[in-house]
Amino acid sequence: GKPMTHTPRVKNPREAGAYTFGYNYAVFVQRVRDVLSAVNYVKNQPRPGARLSVVGLDGAGAWVAAARAQCGGAIDQAVIDTGGFRFSAILDLGDPNFLPGGAKYGDLAALLALGAPGRLFVAGEAEEGLTLAQAQYQAMKAEKNLTRFAGQPQEAPSAALDWLLAGAGK
Repeated sequence: GKPMTHTPRVKNPREAGAYTFGYNYAVFVQRVRDVLSAVNYVKNQPRPGARLSVVGLDGAGAWVAAARAQCGGAIDQAVIDTGGFRFSAILDLGDPNFLPGGAKYGDLAALLALGAPGRLFVAGEAEEGLTLAQAQYQAMKAEKNLTRFAGQPQEAPSAALDWLLAGAGK
């Protein structure tokens, strides 16, 4: 019932990520797998024509971006509030959002781009933070599917709900 503030570590007197992350999934990966499990469950229900929308707010945006990058078109539309998160900003191996290689391979911007051409509402990102995603959506001729919310952070959930409802029939 309490937020995780530090990744559980393998008992070892030396401070090295290899002991924890060399044999165990990072907490970030476990959270993404939870999202993927929920997507799999919903997609395998007998509801012909049903569409799946996934929402990642309050720190869950990066998990949804990573899950969406992995499951292709299983997620029809997504709301992702990144809060400006970047793997490259993590300086502590104990951070629950630490992902080995996360910054090396394009960071969160690449995960957002990998979700193209599916419908995407992104909050918490500056215009330059979506350059890669915009290029990918443009290359796939799906620019209309990418929406960047530029309002105040506290207005994002309401704007996201409006966006989801407007796209419900698409």
